[in-house]
Amino acid sequence: MSKPIEFWVAIAVGVAVVLHRNAEKSRITRVMLAAISGGMAFSFAPEFAEWTGRSENLSAVVISAFGYMVFDLAAALLSDRDFLKEIILKRMGK
Repeated sequence: MSKPIEFWVAIAVGVAVVLHRNAEKSRITRVMLAAISGGMAFSFAPEFAEWTGRSENLSAVVISAFGYMVFDLAAALLSDRDFLKEIILKRMGK
């Protein structure tokens, strides 16, 4: 965990965005979303930075602030069975 202080500040800023954007949700939900976002940022920032050609700090902010939304969107799409069936049938040419 030998990251510079700027990296940790970047994650904290992203987590603060998550907490603020979910103010209407219960405290436990906000804490869980913040923890998930911070964990994703810590885990994925180095690879995301390499892939995008940007700094780890910027990657940490982007991932922690908006990463959970990607997973939330994916979960919503995967839970829509009719939508999935339509995509699969189109891919199969039917």
